[in-house]
Amino acid sequence: MKLTLLLVIVFKEIDHVVRDREGVFVCERDRKSLESQIKYINNNYENILSKIKTNNPITNIYIGSFLLSLAIFDVFVYSFFNLNITSFLPGNLNLFFPLIIGFIGLSFIRMEYSGIKLVDNINKHINPSNFNALLTLLIIFTVLKAIPPALSWMVLDANISGDTKAACTGTGACWTYIKVWFKRFMYGMYPNELHWRINSAFILVIALGFVGYFFKENLKKYLALYYVIIYPIIAYLVIYYLISGGFLHISDNYGLDPFIRKEMKKVFPEIDFVELPLNHEIYETPYAFKNGLPKIHEHDDNSPLGLGLIYEGRLVCFYDFECDLGDGWEDEEVHNDSEEIRTKALKMGANILSYALMGPNDTK
Repeated sequence: MKLTLLLVIVFKEIDHVVRDREGVFVCERDRKSLESQIKYINNNYENILSKIKTNNPITNIYIGSFLLSLAIFDVFVYSFFNLNITSFLPGNLNLFFPLIIGFIGLSFIRMEYSGIKLVDNINKHINPSNFNALLTLLIIFTVLKAIPPALSWMVLDANISGDTKAACTGTGACWTYIKVWFKRFMYGMYPNELHWRINSAFILVIALGFVGYFFKENLKKYLALYYVIIYPIIAYLVIYYLISGGFLHISDNYGLDPFIRKEMKKVFPEIDFVELPLNHEIYETPYAFKNGLPKIHEHDDNSPLGLGLIYEGRLVCFYDFECDLGDGWEDEEVHNDSEEIRTKALKMGANILSYALMGPNDTK
C-alpha cells in the first residue's frame, strides 16, 4: 500500500488537530505568519519529510487489525470448537485476554483519518472512543458465544418430523408443533375459504415495500405515510370485511340479557342465539363438563345456558346465561362463592380460552 506524504498548514483556531503529528504546522490568520511557515518548510524540507514518515498509519492499522482478528478468532474457536488457544495463560488473564487485545487493537486502529475507507468507517461508527470500542467488542463476543447454542437449539437438535407434539422428544426447538399449527398461528380462526384476503394483504405489503426501495429519498416519506395511514385502511377492508375470524365471550352478569341480545342483533341481524349441545367442544377441552355450563352464582333458580351465535358453521360468540362465570373468577370474599364453585368457573374459563385460541377439533 502506497503512503502519500502530506504537508499541512492550519490556522491556530484548529491547532488541536496537530497533536503529536509531524508535518502539520500552525500559523496565524495573516500573511506574515503564513510566509514564515512556508519559509521554514522550504529550508527544512528533507528533515521534515523524514519525520513525517513516523506518522505512517499503516503500521498501526496492521498491528491493530492483527490484534483485533486474534481476539475474535480466540472467541470464535472457543465458542464453536471448544478450543482454548490461550489456555497457557493464568486464569483471569486467559478469561479477559480477547477483550484486552481486542481493545488494544481498536486503540491502534483509531485515528481521525487514515485514507482507508473501511478503517475510517469503523472509527466513525463503532470505534470513536474507548467506551464504544469496549461496547463493540462485548457485542461481537456475545454474538459469537450465542450462535452455537442457538444453532444447536434451532437446527441441530430441533424436531421437525412428525405430526403431533408428542414427536418432540429432543432438547431442541419443536418445529413439529409449529408445522402442525402453522395455519392457526397465521390465520387464527379465519375461515379457510377466506385466507386469500390475508394473503392478498401480505403480498400488497411486500410488493409496495419492494417498489418503495427504488423511490427517491423525497418520495419515501409518502411511502411511510402509506404504511401508517392508507395500508391499515386497505387491510381492514380486505381482511376484516364483515367478519374477522375472531371470537367473543359474553357473560350476562344478571340483568343484562335484553341489552346483550339487542346489541348483538345489530352485529348479526340474520342470526339468533342458540343453545349449544352438551357435547360441544367448548365443554370438553381441556376440562370435561358433561352437564354443560356450570352454575356459578344463584339468582332466580334458573338453569345456566350456554348460548352461541353460529356464523357460517363457526361459533363466533359464546354467551353464558344465568351462570355468572365472571363472579367465580373474582376473589372469594367478593361473592362468598366456595372454592369448588370458583374452581369450576376457572376451568370453564380455560375451556373458553382454549376454544378461542385453538378452535374446534375439526380445524386442528
